[in-house]
Amino acid sequence: MNVVNNVLRSYAIYPIDVEKITGKLYKVSDGNITYALKKSSLSMQNKYHFHSVYQQANNHNITSIVPVYLTQRGEIYEETEQGIFYLTPWINAEQSHSTKQPIVNFYQTIGRIHAETKRTKSISTNQMISDFHTYKSFCLASQNKLLEFVDLFERTRYMSPIELLVCTHFRDLELALRESIKRIDQFVDGQEEETAWNYSLCHGDLKFSHLINAETFYIINWEKASYGHAVTDLAGFFNCEAANFDFPANEIIELFEKYYDENELSNNELYLLSIHLLNPIDYLRIVQDYSKKSSEETMINQIIKLQHAYRKIRFGLQWSNYVETEHETISLEDLES
Repeated sequence: MNVVNNVLRSYAIYPIDVEKITGKLYKVSDGNITYALKKSSLSMQNKYHFHSVYQQANNHNITSIVPVYLTQRGEIYEETEQGIFYLTPWINAEQSHSTKQPIVNFYQTIGRIHAETKRTKSISTNQMISDFHTYKSFCLASQNKLLEFVDLFERTRYMSPIELLVCTHFRDLELALRESIKRIDQFVDGQEEETAWNYSLCHGDLKFSHLINAETFYIINWEKASYGHAVTDLAGFFNCEAANFDFPANEIIELFEKYYDENELSNNELYLLSIHLLNPIDYLRIVQDYSKKSSEETMINQIIKLQHAYRKIRFGLQWSNYVETEHETISLEDLES
């Protein structure tokens, strides 16, 4: 606790109660105000982006980013030999009685942040197109590789649980690879020699546990923030949460229009998001490690990881279908006009 007290003194705070919530989070009270003291995982590069988060929050009056207290030296964090610490208000989360409202709040909040911090610049697409052609070749090769795995497993008299899963998942994996190839072709066909590329302030680690539903909806833990395409932030969130059994996939897709209202994405950007979500690399790596007997994981852990990877791909298929239904379909009214 000496480290915590020393850090708090840099803020001229003398606590009467310090409660350790996690290995890195402390709830601190001085008798009048309750604070959250966090030991961060900031790197040298992240420190620059962490500063940028609060500059942008100030410049754009973004109230959904939890403010940080300044040290007596005017710094947004205190650097010690034991790590980098920062201090924020302690915010008590409110229990929502609706399963959809927190999702709406999340979409509206991150959508505004992406939109308000957006910068656009022209980039050459030659290298990007080449990279996507390489990835397309990987997807084509993966179709054959997956078929080889299934053929090998089906020749086994008694399949293991993981082999049974791979054979059960085969249809969806094959469909996902075909869908990936289609989305890559659409994305590449939409590129010119130079194109406008959007950069926004991205959280870098979006997940439900970093969202606080209070009087104001807050997004916390901006330690991995950077400037990038908003699609990568969304893809990270979807991929992180889609692995969970209780992920509300239907509501997440149904309510995406709330994000779209704040930060409209082009069809090409929606294709790019589809490509991210249909990525089969994690799934294929697990199967390959199992096949080569190179994994040090137990069978149970391999099955858990395979199921997580499969759920992500299943969500990717649902998402790609949503893009086709809601953003590619031309209505009769459009044709008549």
